[in-house]
Amino acid sequence: MEERFLPIGIQDFDIVVENSLTQIDANGYSQQFAVSGKAMYKIGVVFSSVGKGILGWKIK
Repeated sequence: MEERFLPIGIQDFDIVVENSLTQIDANGYSQQFAVSGKAMYKIGVVFSSVGKGILGWKIK
């Protein structure tokens, strides 16, 4: 079964979640998939380096 969407994600430690999404655009991670015709979701996830868990996440 072919997926109709394409998730593109990046994970970081102890930063603001918007910075994580900025990295996706700045590094061109999504450009190579833009021609696929699929809906694209950019996902930024920030993990805590001190404790276990997610500090934040955002989908764009």
